[in-house]
Amino acid sequence: MPTSLPALPAILPAPRPTTRPLPVPSAKAQAEARMLVRNTFADAYKNPSRDARRALATALLHRAQTGFDAADVRYTLLVESRDAALDAVDIVSATAAIGELARQFTVDGRALRFDAIQRSAAKAVTEADYTALASAGMSLVDEAMTAASSADEVAAAARLGM
Repeated sequence: MPTSLPALPAILPAPRPTTRPLPVPSAKAQAEARMLVRNTFADAYKNPSRDARRALATALLHRAQTGFDAADVRYTLLVESRDAALDAVDIVSATAAIGELARQFTVDGRALRFDAIQRSAAKAVTEADYTALASAGMSLVDEAMTAASSADEVAAAARLGM
């Protein structure tokens, strides 16, 4: 005779609700949010060293991920995080900011990563910089090929990965 089993308590966290990415804020909203972000993090913006820029990128990314701020401020936090990471030639942090930007807003994440790799390549000086850029470029090539992108896009990504 079959017996029914008691229901097990949920041990996994509930899945995050799926939401559609938000539209990119207007240029005016971005400009206002940029002033707010730069005023809030004014001391961190003053130090141009790579380590300080990397720390700023991390702080901005974490703030944007909290969801505490309005959409225009979150967008600006993520753009500023990406830019601070690129100033530090930290493609890993820049890619993290871009990934979050693409998750929250209707942007072309692949195109933004492509641009980030090109911008970082212009500032790369150490072997570690070049290694990280090559790895990011190869990841972009893999993604472009998996997504069945145009031959031109795959070729452009491949040039970055070489």
